[in-house]
This record gives sequence, C-alpha cells and structure tokens, in this order.
Amino acid sequence: MLFRFLFLPTLIAAIPLLATGLFAQATYTCATNTPVSIANAQTPQATGINGPDTIVGFFFDNSIQHNHGFYRRADGIVHKYLVPGSSETYLYGINNTGTIVGAYDTHGFMRSGGTVTTIDYPGAIVTTATGINSTGAVVGSYSTGTEAGGYVWSGGTFTSTLQVPGAVSTIPTAINDSGVIVGRFFTSNFNSQGFVFANGQYTTIDYPGAVDTQVGGINNFGVIVGSYTNIDGTGGGFVYKNGNFRSVVVPGTNSAAVGSINFKGDITGSVITSSGADEVFVGTNCQ
Repeated sequence: MLFRFLFLPTLIAAIPLLATGLFAQATYTCATNTPVSIANAQTPQATGINGPDTIVGFFFDNSIQHNHGFYRRADGIVHKYLVPGSSETYLYGINNTGTIVGAYDTHGFMRSGGTVTTIDYPGAIVTTATGINSTGAVVGSYSTGTEAGGYVWSGGTFTSTLQVPGAVSTIPTAINDSGVIVGRFFTSNFNSQGFVFANGQYTTIDYPGAVDTQVGGINNFGVIVGSYTNIDGTGGGFVYKNGNFRSVVVPGTNSAAVGSINFKGDITGSVITSSGADEVFVGTNCQ
C-alpha cells in the first residue's frame, strides 16, 4: 500500500519515553491524530516527517491524471509540488532543515532552498531518492534493468551501494543521524521483508505472521516504523525497537500504514477510514 519504490511513505517529555519505556505496551497510540486534506487526491501516501512536523508524500492527482508530490507544514497548509518540467513527482523524505528528497519521472532528486539537484545512479534507467538525514546523506534505490539495489549519496558523490545478501531488490527508505539505514528487500518469492543496516551488518525485520513487511522510517533513538500485510490481505502499521513490535492504533480507521517517525515520536502515514476513504494523518503526543 505505502510506496512507489523500485521493484523489478512540545513533546520533550516524550523523549525519555522513546529511549526507555516505549515498548512497555503492546500498542502505540497518539493523543492527537490529525487528518490531512488534499484537493483532488486519490490514494494519498505520507512517507516522511521531520522534527517540526512537516510531512511529505504523494498522491494521484485526479485533475492532471498523474502522481503529484505534496508537503504539509505544521501550520496545516498543504502545498502541492511538481519538479519543474516533470510529468510526475513523488516526495519521500525530509530532514530537520526542510531539505526534501524524492523522485520525478525516472530520476531521483534533492530539493534544498528552492534548488533542485537531480540524482542519477551511474548506469541506471530509474533512480529514486527516499531518505535524508540532518547531515545531508541521502539513501535511495536504482534499477539498471538487470540489477536493482540501494545506494548512499553524500556531497554529490555515491559513497556506497546497498544490497541485502540473497535479495533480488534492495530498497532503502530512511537514514538517521547515526548512519543507520532501514528499508525493505525482495527475494525470489517476491515477498517484501524489512531490514536494518548498521555497523556493516544487515538485520531482517519481519512482522510476526505477516507475508509482507515494509519498513518506512527510523529516528535518532533507533525507533523504526512500517507496515505489514497478512496472507488474508489484512494488515496495519507498527513501531519496532530491539526485537519488539507494537501495533499502531488510529481511532476511526480500519488500518494504518506508518511511513515515518521523528525524534519526538510523532508519526505520519496513511489510513483507510471506517467509511472506506483513503487519508493521510499526522499523529502527535504518542506513546
């Protein structure tokens, strides 16, 4: 549900809770869940949130019949965004300085202070930029037509390539300020699994009993968020740390897919409401 990625989204008192007692309960709930209204939007997806609670994402725009990026600041105002000259734009990640990464047409990009920098992996026919940390390190994915993997890009240079051992496709989605990278990968059975890459080692994340696990984000406390799908098609969102999962509960919805989490524990993602509508939400004051 959550992502178009390559294949072949006050609370100082909460900070100690994130570092210590976050996983004392089986569920993760937010005191305030704010829906985000986007005109002409079909199947909106929220994939990034920064410290000031600006969120980014994308949606199918019925008015132009193409996918369109958006960002929504903490003041509640939604801005639609297309990279100039592009037919489609996806916004995936945003850091605390407001620098955004995403994809347009077949290219990845970074937008900082109004300047758009295109990111094209060498030899790739499609490149996507999906996450950025406070130092400006970007993660994303690429496809050459015969190979699909991930990368780290920093200072205008591709610094490393990412490929989970045995995977046919590796899709990093986020990187925190410690350089820990999360994402998802596919093996030959084409089921999605989550991963963490830290200290040169890959660790797999599989939601219990699920056939697909998608990891969307990680904050500087190492708290990870994502979504899962069961064999019967049901699913939901989760928060994860140190081997412990907590399901995300958004009142008035049938399911939630969580795309990102910030240092305060605020989350963003997409839900299907009890009436069947697709919505983007921001959850704050969570525990």
